Amino acid sequence: RYVTQISFILLATMGGFRLAFDAAHGLAVILVIWGILSSWRIMCTSEVTKERSENITMPPRSLSTILVWMYPDFPAHPQLRDNEELLCAYCNDSTVNLREITRDTPYEAFVRDHALYKVLKMQNYSHHIQTVTILSLIHKNPSVCARSLGDNHQICPKDLPSFKQYNPINDTNTPFELPPLHSNLRFNAMSYDSRVRVAADANSDDEVQALAGVQFMPHVTNFVDINTGLSTAKGSLVANARYGSPFAIPESFSGTDAVLTSIQVSAGGKDSVSDKVAAFRDYATTVGPVGARDMVTLDFLRQKGIISYLSLCLTLTMTLGQHASKDSRGIVVVVDVEERYLPQAVWKKATKLKCNIPKDRHNRDWRYRYAFELLSTYADAKVVITSHIHA
Repeated sequence: RYVTQISFILLATMGGFRLAFDAAHGLAVILVIWGILSSWRIMCTSEVTKERSENITMPPRSLSTILVWMYPDFPAHPQLRDNEELLCAYCNDSTVNLREITRDTPYEAFVRDHALYKVLKMQNYSHHIQTVTILSLIHKNPSVCARSLGDNHQICPKDLPSFKQYNPINDTNTPFELPPLHSNLRFNAMSYDSRVRVAADANSDDEVQALAGVQFMPHVTNFVDINTGLSTAKGSLVANARYGSPFAIPESFSGTDAVLTSIQVSAGGKDSVSDKVAAFRDYATTVGPVGARDMVTLDFLRQKGIISYLSLCLTLTMTLGQHASKDSRGIVVVVDVEERYLPQAVWKKATKLKCNIPKDRHNRDWRYRYAFELLSTYADAKVVITSHIHA
């Protein structure tokens, strides 16, 4: 307001000098002064706007394209345009909540049961996660398109019907081309093939523990056998397991990015630890204390001079979600308990399960499937009555 008033005063003043200047010269001077005053007004206004904007939270602008990268190895220096946003799972200081992104989409169960499908799909799991993330973002936000970082072909809402038949649980391949995996990163899962070959029964506890460790991996590239593989393993490994028989131990754990937590050592396994106690002591001092699943293991490790702590079972970190329908939730599950020990009212209504894996399911994939089925049933149950420590 004040700027405008000053402008009119100066214009009037300039009018008084009209006789001294010719019309063209006077008009030029007026325009120069008006430009100076206008610039001053813009600067004053911008300062006020800046001051006000500091107290106002503007809504986030809607971006038209989301670039997705869900692989553990991240390409350096991605180039983004003004209308692009990067969603990266393994970039520094980034967090991606896939459970939330896929909620109420056709891919919710695939992400919820990620520990199982990392074992079954292995490296292809990351390809499916890349695909699922792209499709879920578009499914939940019809105003955006999405594509893989480094790929020029983007998927938009109009394209969703063509992917209706895609099911990452059953499909081996993804519905569109994805960047090839050239990573040298190794992510291991524990395997119990050698134990199953010599044992009369396959105890599902082994695969249950392996699933608890796999949940922290992006995908699985290799399996490390419980009895023979630890001494030569390379890459990331959560080595939580039941070491109840002699097993190979490396001279040093420095060759693998292993996490020794939630381990149970008994019988012949104690002899192996005693023979290579220096490797465990070195791990405890250079990496961190060894986690013991139970008090007996904890006492044994400490007696050997190995810095350790009570980690309990790694399955306590698992979040399985609800698998059963609302009508079948809250069931009573009985695992390897004889009928004579239970009231008839409980026995008749209970769901009866076996902890040992049936012999026709002794191949690796089926063992993991069976273990996950048990875990899912336990998660939905109201009560579990069992004769086993790990059901």
